[in-house]
Amino acid sequence: MPTNYNRDLFKALINKFNIRDGSFFDNKLPNFITPILDIREKGKVATAITTSVQSTTLLPASNANERYITSLTLSCSKDVSNLSTGLGVYCLIDGVNTFLGQLALLSAKAENLSATYRFPYPIKIDRNSTVVMQMGEVTANFTVSATINYFESETLT
Repeated sequence: MPTNYNRDLFKALINKFNIRDGSFFDNKLPNFITPILDIREKGKVATAITTSVQSTTLLPASNANERYITSLTLSCSKDVSNLSTGLGVYCLIDGVNTFLGQLALLSAKAENLSATYRFPYPIKIDRNSTVVMQMGEVTANFTVSATINYFESETLT
């Protein structure tokens, strides 16, 4: 079995996460095994609620850490006179303004709608990218909200 002596990776993991005894890392790993970091405990939530057609910041830009979105929930409550067109959340991914999810609101009746997107792999957003919630045209009473679950990751080196 081929082995991978990646001492730099182990040293970075030990230093970054203040591991006192790095002996539990096997210095010989097969090439197909990659150490991973469990981030479940570091998850964060951002929520925005609005009754305005203006763009609303869901997650402000940050240049400090890489950010990964794991899920998105959109919801809307509207009355019968509202003829709004929809709700969407977008951000920059690889330099392209990208919709993460949308909720269409096309009927002329009172309703409460919601949609949840659970991404099979975390979506990395660009550094300094703002996650924005945008409402389409609106003619009457409505309330919309968006919630994202995300985590931040610092560079290991």
